[in-house]
Amino acid sequence: MRRFIQTQKKSVSQKLQVSEGKFIFSRPGRFIWEYQKPFEQRLQSDAKKLYIFDRDLSQVTVKPVDASLGTTPAAILFGSDLKKHFSVQNAPASKTLENAGLEWVYLVPKAADTQFKQIALAFNQN
Repeated sequence: MRRFIQTQKKSVSQKLQVSEGKFIFSRPGRFIWEYQKPFEQRLQSDAKKLYIFDRDLSQVTVKPVDASLGTTPAAILFGSDLKKHFSVQNAPASKTLENAGLEWVYLVPKAADTQFKQIALAFNQN
């Protein structure tokens, strides 16, 4: 499994929450995404259903995977046609310590009615 850090921001300088965990992909639509901090949660998909395991609540929620995910950040996990729903932009190189050794890509939704302005993905070249 690979490690991830997810940061939600209200603005460039204001962090709302930082989450950490691990993930693994099998093929488009099949994945395991485990949050370890700040709360333990596991998202798992078999490409037809999404299973959300919440350890704190001792609960599993099952949802169908449908076309409505196309304009959400989850589209990345489901193998959606990203260029259909997002403008893909390479971020300029940054020399800050936080960004050292990472290659950044921004996904900007083409739809105006999303609840977010962009998704920033960082890739470690290791």
